[in-house]
Amino acid sequence: MWALEWENKVFVVDAGLMFPQEDMLGIDLVLPDISYLLHGGREVLGIFLTHGHEDHIGGLPYALKKLNVPVYGTRLTLGLLKPKLREHRILRESDLREVRVGDTVQVGPFRVETIAVCHSIPDAVALAIETPVGRVVYTSDFKLGATGRPSNRHGSVPPPGRRRGPAPAQ
Repeated sequence: MWALEWENKVFVVDAGLMFPQEDMLGIDLVLPDISYLLHGGREVLGIFLTHGHEDHIGGLPYALKKLNVPVYGTRLTLGLLKPKLREHRILRESDLREVRVGDTVQVGPFRVETIAVCHSIPDAVALAIETPVGRVVYTSDFKLGATGRPSNRHGSVPPPGRRRGPAPAQ
């Protein structure tokens, strides 16, 4: 869980959980501490999910029981989230807002653009967040191709100076 704050307006990114370490006997899940978000006159404007892995969405049902805010995510991410919310009996009252890669959403003073990234799960995004004082890029998790070069959803990116596909007709 990560939060960006401007003049007591808070934008949250991801709300995952951790699984306990070997020395945490009797502990089933480790949840994010959201007490900062609940106190101090802050207004939480929404939660943006970058992808559907447990360490990014698993704690959200617990947080939403105390924070009734919109949740933004891609179709697959929200699709993975819905059964969790149903299990916790909060799906009906949850405000889920689907976004696509390249979409821009205004959330209070924050303008958020989704950027495609390669990861081990489809529909993962990074976020470019415009704030009143500048831009923050939140990459979340991503993978590099086996060559060590960045990859995209069509395979690895060609090396500099090389094109993908056939040469243009002359």
